[in-house]
Amino acid sequence: MDDDAVHHDRWLVSYADLMTLLFAFFVVMYASLSADGSKYKQLSESVALAFNLGKITESTTQGQNKAKDDSSLQRQSQAVAKEQQEAAETATKEALSADSEHQAKAQEHQNALMRTIDRLTGANESTQLALSLSRQRTNELEHMNDTMSQRISKLDELNEMLSSANRDRTALLDHIQKTLFDRGIQVEVDIKNGILRLPETLLFDSGRADFRVGGAAALKLVAQNLLAILPCYAAVDSSTESKIAACGPSSDKRRPLEAIFIEGHTDNVPITTAAFKDNWDLSIARAKNTYLELIKAAPVLETLTNEKSQQLLSFSAYSGRRPIASNEDANDRRKNRRIDLRFIMAAPESMSTFTYSLVRPN
Repeated sequence: MDDDAVHHDRWLVSYADLMTLLFAFFVVMYASLSADGSKYKQLSESVALAFNLGKITESTTQGQNKAKDDSSLQRQSQAVAKEQQEAAETATKEALSADSEHQAKAQEHQNALMRTIDRLTGANESTQLALSLSRQRTNELEHMNDTMSQRISKLDELNEMLSSANRDRTALLDHIQKTLFDRGIQVEVDIKNGILRLPETLLFDSGRADFRVGGAAALKLVAQNLLAILPCYAAVDSSTESKIAACGPSSDKRRPLEAIFIEGHTDNVPITTAAFKDNWDLSIARAKNTYLELIKAAPVLETLTNEKSQQLLSFSAYSGRRPIASNEDANDRRKNRRIDLRFIMAAPESMSTFTYSLVRPN
C-alpha cells in the first residue's frame, strides 16, 4: 500500500485539536462568569479533562474510533457545561440570597436610624418646649422681680413717710414736755404710743372728777402749749391762723395730725359713790372735764381740724381696761389713774394706694 494513501485523513487530527482548544477557551470564558471558587475548580477539571481528551483523540489513528470519541467528548462537554450552568445558577441564587440578606440588614439599620432620628427629633422638640417654658418662666420671674422692686420702693417710701410722721410726733411731744417742764409742770411722754400723760396728782383728787387746786391752772398751761404748736400739724384756715401764735419751734409745716384723744383712765378698784356708780362714769367725767377745760383755756383749739376738716380734739374713756402698771399696790394703782392725750398722726394720702398695690393679685 502507498504511504500517501494511508495518511490522507491526518488533517482531522489537527482539526480536532483546534476544536478542542476552542472548546476549552469557551469553557474558560463561561466559567469566568461565576465568582464561586468551587466552580473554578470544576472548570479546571473540565479543562484538564478536555485536554486529556484531546490527547486521546490525537493518539487515536483509527477513523472508526474518531466518531465514538467525538461523541463521548461532546457528552462530557455537555455534562460539564450543564454542571457549570447549575453552579452558575446556584452561585447566582446564593448571591441573590446574600444580597437580599444584606438589603434586609440595611433596611433594619435604616429603620433603626429612622427611629433614632425620631427619638432625637422628639427630644429636640421637648428641649425646645422646655427652653420656651424656661424663657417664659424667666420673663415671668423678671416681671415679678420688677413688680417686687416697685413694691419694695413703695414700701421704702411708705416707711419713710411713717418714720417722718413719727419723728414729727416725737418732736411735738418733746416740745410740749420741755415747755411744761420749764414752767414747773411734770408730765410724762410715751414716745412709742404718742402719748402725753397727765398724772392724777396733777389734776384730780382720788375718786373725784372736779379739778383739785392748781389742776385747772396746769391745764391752762397745757392748752397754751398746744395752741402754740398744733397749727404746725393741723389744717388751719387764714382767719384762724391770724389768731394763733407762730408755729411752735419751727415755721415749717409738719406731717398732719389725724386726731388728739383725751383719754380717761382709772385703776381696777370698784367705785360706787353718789356721783359715780362705777369707774366708767368716773373715767368719762374726768376725760370730759379735761376736754372742756382745755377749750375754755384756749377756744381756738376747738376750731383746729385735720386734713379731712374734722375736729382734732375729742375725748374717750377706758375705766380700768388699759392699765400701765400692775394694780398690785397703791403706787401702781395711782399710776393707772391718769389722763392721756393720745396724738394720732394722719396716714399718708397715698397709703390706700400703697396698700392696694402691695396686696392686689397679679
